[in-house]
Amino acid sequence: MKNSIRCSNTVVVSLMAIVIMLSGLRGAATAAQPDPDADFQARCSAPGVVKCVGFDSAADIDPFIYPDSGGVLRAARDTSVKASGSSSLRFEIPSRSGANSSGNWKDSLGGSFGPGKTFYVQFRQRFSPEMLNTNFGGNGWKQVIFHYASYSCAALEITTQNTYLRGYPQMYTHCGAGSFAIDLGNGDFLYENGDYNCHRSNPNATGCAFYYANEWMTFYYEVKVGNWGQPNSSVKAWVAYEGGPMKQFVNAPNYTLDQDAPGREFNSLTLLPYNTDKPSGQTNPVAYTWHDELIVSTQPIAAPAGGTIPPPDSTAPAIPTGLSATAASSTQVNLSWTASTDNVAVTGYNIYRGTSKVGSSTTTTYQDIGLTANTTYSYQVSAYDAAGNESAKSTPAVSITTLGASIIYGDVSGNNQVTSYDASLAAQYAVGLIILTPEQITKADTSGNGTVSALDASLIAQFAAGLITKFPVQGG
Repeated sequence: MKNSIRCSNTVVVSLMAIVIMLSGLRGAATAAQPDPDADFQARCSAPGVVKCVGFDSAADIDPFIYPDSGGVLRAARDTSVKASGSSSLRFEIPSRSGANSSGNWKDSLGGSFGPGKTFYVQFRQRFSPEMLNTNFGGNGWKQVIFHYASYSCAALEITTQNTYLRGYPQMYTHCGAGSFAIDLGNGDFLYENGDYNCHRSNPNATGCAFYYANEWMTFYYEVKVGNWGQPNSSVKAWVAYEGGPMKQFVNAPNYTLDQDAPGREFNSLTLLPYNTDKPSGQTNPVAYTWHDELIVSTQPIAAPAGGTIPPPDSTAPAIPTGLSATAASSTQVNLSWTASTDNVAVTGYNIYRGTSKVGSSTTTTYQDIGLTANTTYSYQVSAYDAAGNESAKSTPAVSITTLGASIIYGDVSGNNQVTSYDASLAAQYAVGLIILTPEQITKADTSGNGTVSALDASLIAQFAAGLITKFPVQGG
């Protein structure tokens, strides 16, 4: 028997079909595994473990469960289904139930984790076929939330969810406002990345970590907290099927984690099947999900049955080639290049003007704006992946000169139009009453004689009155 150690609404039908098919294919017996009780005890005894919950007694469950929206406790100890030991934590999702269908289990993380600290979480979870094959409606059921105290829907939050019942885990922060999905800039998104690359446009069993029914899946997390509000935190997550290796489904380096209020840090964990906007009047099959073998640590430890976390991706994408530049105007240069390749996937490109990074693009084009007319600029691009690996800059650098600024002759005042006021300015300058800038003098010299005289003032007045449509300097 395990010890309990406490040291401190849209569903795509095709996706549902994939989940059902995969669940059936997973029925074959897996290879013999080490003794599950001994394996769990060994992991609980590893250095850095601050919490280890086996859900093997009422003391592991009863003090930490909360009721559903009707006040009924739907979380309970189940002695018939467990990953190891004598029991597990089971949630029942009743036939007719709303968002808070089953309540939750909430406890501390075993410590408080703020800037400069790292925590790891792993647990086993199992799903009944009804849990995966039913269109419950709503935004999709959740699995786990890392948060502060009772604030589980806040800026300081990391949630894993079967979003819109797509059939595979996704993650978010900020009560849903902050996503870990990667916008590819072409209408497509990577909902999972790392060892998996799950495209919104083409979800499939190779690219997406679909849930499987009737087996214990392992979920493993690493959260490194940097400075609040700055892109120097990292969040990573892995999943493993029963008896299989850990494979990464979220890799978010240089991520921004935010704090709701001073003094708040990650210190709590909630297990739950909460489903926002789930219609309470809809009749569904009764469904179940189970949790077991929850471990929180400050150091990475082994996954169940000796599973290991694969080493991080350290291979940079290939250097972009074929960079070309076009002067679109006096203030804009358009860039394009050939797509790079990567051992996993290219996430985007950094654009450099001279030695300075001026922007990024998830496509193979970029528009550099706000430039100076008739000025030469030099450009290079690099490629980067989801792990933060960046290629060298493209060579050679490409130089381009912006177009010359267009001149509106007669517009001495610089208001982008020619009026009698501009004629007055030219007349005053011609007799020495005012001083004009070199740019104003160029615009006032409508005769093209190299000076500004009463003739130029007269020409501007005629143009403003509609008596002429072109100045002599323009060939009129």
